[in-house]
Amino acid sequence: MSERTFISYAREDQDFVLDLATRLKQREAPIWLDQWNIPPGADWDQSIEAALHQCSRFIIVLSPAAVASKQVRSELQTALDENKLVVPVLYRASPLPRQLRLIQNVDFSKHGLDDEHAIDQLAQSLLGSQDESVQTEAPNPPIRMKPNRMFALVAALSSIALLLGSFWYWSSADQNQIMEKQVVEIRPEQPRTKPQTQTSTLRGSLQVNVNVDMATVSIDGRVVGKVRRSVPLLLDEIGAGQHSIRIEAQGYEPQERRVTIVENESSQEGFRLWRRAP
Repeated sequence: MSERTFISYAREDQDFVLDLATRLKQREAPIWLDQWNIPPGADWDQSIEAALHQCSRFIIVLSPAAVASKQVRSELQTALDENKLVVPVLYRASPLPRQLRLIQNVDFSKHGLDDEHAIDQLAQSLLGSQDESVQTEAPNPPIRMKPNRMFALVAALSSIALLLGSFWYWSSADQNQIMEKQVVEIRPEQPRTKPQTQTSTLRGSLQVNVNVDMATVSIDGRVVGKVRRSVPLLLDEIGAGQHSIRIEAQGYEPQERRVTIVENESSQEGFRLWRRAP
């Protein structure tokens, strides 16, 4: 069984989930997310089913939309049936499902992802072992000593402390005398030179996967190409930092999100477009 963590969520909460998954990945937490880990051309339902059985940990992102989702409830029931470590993440205030009321949750409903402490706490729970928090060592039995041995031990320790104190006193006195005899040479301050600045452009790359054919990809409002369902679009030389990625295809609802490009690293983003209602 894989040590990765499966993230279950409602489609309406995907922006929050993608941001949360990115921050957990930056903290080296092993994450499985459908929009990242399902390759182009793969069967969506079969991939999710396989990941549910293979991942050892399970995050459920709770919101009114998630509580109402049959897909999310089904994924939760599978995780509970297989005794996986379940971590509820409260995104928006909603009634907790009955199965989760006795499980400690991580609450982002008040401060969102600005709560770095909550993110660190969540990452640690995914990196640690489920049994580590309940294991404690038995206390060692007290050591009893006879009165004569106790007196001898106290006397020996007192003698050692006295010798160390004397040594420290005389060492400090000698050091002070040496410092008083030192002649400090004061050199005129050298003129400071302004350091030369080197300009460099920090860049990374991004691979875009989409579940439909001939989707248009735009970065920060500029069209950069088209992507097919079975052929991901690889974008090189993207400036490091936050960028807005927009995916559009005829007959589908467009999707837009912000992604973080890391210097000298290749990122991957998966998009799933939904058909427009007739």
